[in-house]
Amino acid sequence: MRDRVTHVSLDGLSTPLGQSQVLAVSERLHSMGWECTILSLEPEPSGDGAFDRLYARMALSGVRWQHRPYRRGRVGAVKNVLSMTAMIRDAWETTDLFHCRSYFGAFFPAAADVFQSVPYVFDTRGYWVDEKIEDGRWFQDVASRAIARRVERELYERASGVVSLTELAAEDVRNGRFGRRHPEQRSICIPTCVDYSKFRMEKGAAPNDFLNDGPIIAYVGSLNPSYEYRKALELAALILKRVPQAKFLALTSQIPEMSSLSDEFAIPTNRRLITGVANDQIHVWLPWIDFGLTLLVNPIQAKRASMPTKLGEFFATGIAPISHGANSEVTDWVNRAGSGMVLEDLSSDSLERAADFVARGVPDVQVLERARLATEEHFSLDSGAKRYDTLFRRVLAAS
Repeated sequence: MRDRVTHVSLDGLSTPLGQSQVLAVSERLHSMGWECTILSLEPEPSGDGAFDRLYARMALSGVRWQHRPYRRGRVGAVKNVLSMTAMIRDAWETTDLFHCRSYFGAFFPAAADVFQSVPYVFDTRGYWVDEKIEDGRWFQDVASRAIARRVERELYERASGVVSLTELAAEDVRNGRFGRRHPEQRSICIPTCVDYSKFRMEKGAAPNDFLNDGPIIAYVGSLNPSYEYRKALELAALILKRVPQAKFLALTSQIPEMSSLSDEFAIPTNRRLITGVANDQIHVWLPWIDFGLTLLVNPIQAKRASMPTKLGEFFATGIAPISHGANSEVTDWVNRAGSGMVLEDLSSDSLERAADFVARGVPDVQVLERARLATEEHFSLDSGAKRYDTLFRRVLAAS
């Protein structure tokens, strides 16, 4: 008889993150002997048949899926809590373990009050309370901050196991930062997983003729407060001035905003391509990129628990990262891989050194292959699924 795990996720399976980080992990776990069910809140169907394709994929993989609509706004937030709580109440008698992704994911089962009989793993995905405090949006007064910290502590205290994106955060949990000291066997690091069998260095046909010459310097992802995207554009402009054959590629959904920034930093229109790429095609584009800009904000408490998804994707596809910020673990992985460069700060001198790094040429393929090999055990989907499997079985054995 298979052990039964129910994944609780606010990352809808119709979104790229839900497919790569929730469904893909569930498929691997099913192949290891787990009976997997996913509970999710989904945006309105786009009418492109995405839900039909998901159901067909799950029919092949054996993963079960239950979902309700995701609603926006304050009233919508209340309805989301009620919807997820109802699904969890329906599921708790037919599951052996809940796997709760994010603070919200862990809160929903707690609201259903099922944990006297069913253990849960808290997959933190970062320090959510610290993020809201440090970006100035939430918990700015003493009373609300105290409530947030109390709820946060309860989520950690009641968990039977904890997953963090970094070893730094896992050590925080083991050392009792959130109250209960979880043992090392049940407080582990699993970064955002990358399917190394799909994200590879080999190039197929160029998805766009723009990519046929280079080197290609790229910004991949959204323009969000975690990234020093203005400095990234400043660096890209500097590189294009220093290296006449270099070109700038931006893969983002925020095309107007990125175009405006590119104009501001005088990146020539004939040497740039700004485009959105479907999630199932991103692995086709990445091998054509030579240098990836991962300039994050300076280390703060919230970023101690962060590991950018794109870092593993860059290593897997032979992209040399030019990195800054986040935390010491990100820096350590870039240095350990040996294919990229870490900037200690974002001063003019540091940006000049980064431009010199690019001007020296694309790293040898052997260097990029060694980087891929050195990082695969930590960042790969297969490795991550094995660690989930080990953790889940430890939790069930202990409970």
